[in-house]
Amino acid sequence: GPIVELFRNSGSVADGDSIGSLIWKGKDSGGNSPAYAKIYTRAEDTTNEDADMRFEIMRNGALSDQLRIRHSEVVVNEDGLDVDFRVESATNTNCFVVNGGNNNVGVGTQPESGFAFNVLGDVKLEDAATQFTVFTGVKTGSDGTVVDLSFRNGSDSTAQLGVLRVGSDDASAMVFGTQPAGGNVTERMRIDSAGLVGIGDVPDGNHRLQVFGDMKVDRAGATGSLTRKLTLEGARFSEDTDFAQFIF
Repeated sequence: GPIVELFRNSGSVADGDSIGSLIWKGKDSGGNSPAYAKIYTRAEDTTNEDADMRFEIMRNGALSDQLRIRHSEVVVNEDGLDVDFRVESATNTNCFVVNGGNNNVGVGTQPESGFAFNVLGDVKLEDAATQFTVFTGVKTGSDGTVVDLSFRNGSDSTAQLGVLRVGSDDASAMVFGTQPAGGNVTERMRIDSAGLVGIGDVPDGNHRLQVFGDMKVDRAGATGSLTRKLTLEGARFSEDTDFAQFIF
C-alpha cells in the first residue's frame, strides 16, 4: 500500500537530530495560522539507533507535549499540565483515571480529592510468591503510624486498623478503633510489641490482658440454674486503692 517516508539525509549525523515532523495548521479568529497539532521525531542516540517521538497539541496558545514515546519509556503529559488521563473499558467510562490537577488516581471511578488512590469495586492484593497480602509503609526516626486502614461508609470513617512504630524501627503495635454514633473513630484495643493486650486503654507492659472498665462474661444457651460461668486459673488480683469484685 501507500507509504509516506520522511528521510533525513545528513552527512554529519548527531544525537538529537530532527528526523521529521507532521504539522497541522489552521486559521484562528484573529486571522493567524498557528500549528494546532504536531508529531515530531528525533534521533535520540544515533549510535544505538534510539528514537524519540512526541505528540503535541495547542493549549492556551502554545504547543504542549501530551505524549512522548522513547526507547526507554512512554510518558503522558511530559509538560506537567493540568490534564487528565482516562481509559475507558466496555462498560466503565472511568476504568482508569489520573487527575492532573489533584495529583491522584482512580480505578473504576473519578478520584476523590484528598486521596492519592481511589478504587470502586472489590480489590485483591497478594504477593505472587507467598500468597500474602503485603502493606508497606515507612516511619523512621520517631514513633507514629506506619500503615493505617480506614473503613468508611461513604465519606464517614466508621472503623480503623493501624500499625504503629513504637520505640524503634522494628518494634510495633497494632491498634483497633471503632466509631460511636455521632462521634469519631476512637482506639478500643491495642496489641503492643510484646503481645500484651489492652482493651479500653494502652497495656501497661506487665500483664498479658488488661481490661479497663467493667467486664461481663456470659454463657450463652445455658440450661438449668447456672446461667453464668467464669473460670480463673492462676489468677491474682492486686489494687492499691480499690478491690476486685465478682458478681454472679
